[in-house]
Amino acid sequence: MSSRINKMKYFYDVISKAVGITNMKKFTYLINIGEITQYMDDPKNLEVYSDFVAKQQYMLADKLGTQDYVWGYELGNVNDQKSEKIKILTNMFKHK
Repeated sequence: MSSRINKMKYFYDVISKAVGITNMKKFTYLINIGEITQYMDDPKNLEVYSDFVAKQQYMLADKLGTQDYVWGYELGNVNDQKSEKIKILTNMFKHK
């Protein structure tokens, strides 16, 4: 998990050096949570995954010096059976 966080931090650092913080605030940031469906049945794994999402959001807010940026979730292909659970989980991530 920490290696994934370090990769995200490096990614944000590279972008900020290339375009600057002001221009970074103009981007929309998406995280792909389509794979979340494989974690739904295990609350422990779901908590770890949601913490990973939250850490990315906090890291970006810290990098930009604000929480005023556009953030979204890419759900990928989700069937109707799991779509309601995905909505609930996405809402959970937004309030973490």
